[in-house]
Amino acid sequence: MIRSTAELEAAFQILLELAKELRGYTREWDWKYGEDWDKQLEAAEAFLKERQMSEAQLVVVEGGEFVQASDAAVKLRFDSRTVWIPLSQLVEHSEDYDEITIPEWLVIEKQLDDFVRESEVRVW
Repeated sequence: MIRSTAELEAAFQILLELAKELRGYTREWDWKYGEDWDKQLEAAEAFLKERQMSEAQLVVVEGGEFVQASDAAVKLRFDSRTVWIPLSQLVEHSEDYDEITIPEWLVIEKQLDDFVRESEVRVW
């Protein structure tokens, strides 16, 4: 029995992986499930990813200095180190980017834990 959202998402992920694996064995499913079977799998994957992102722990990072921007990311300087932050992961930001809100996993990946707002500091 599924008792939490996390368990439901895990079950959904398993079913999605199983469907993708089965899809690789035969194209005969097209007659039964329609020609857009692959589109349905892609939509299910996108839904799961979006759901996981919406539940990600968000963290406020302070002290960044704007360096440059591209179509896909913004480059910020933290002390003497620069990092690229993907715009797709940038939830909120101040006008000059000295305060940004990003997922906790990205803070860890970019090693920005020294710049997390003091009230949000956690031990990773």
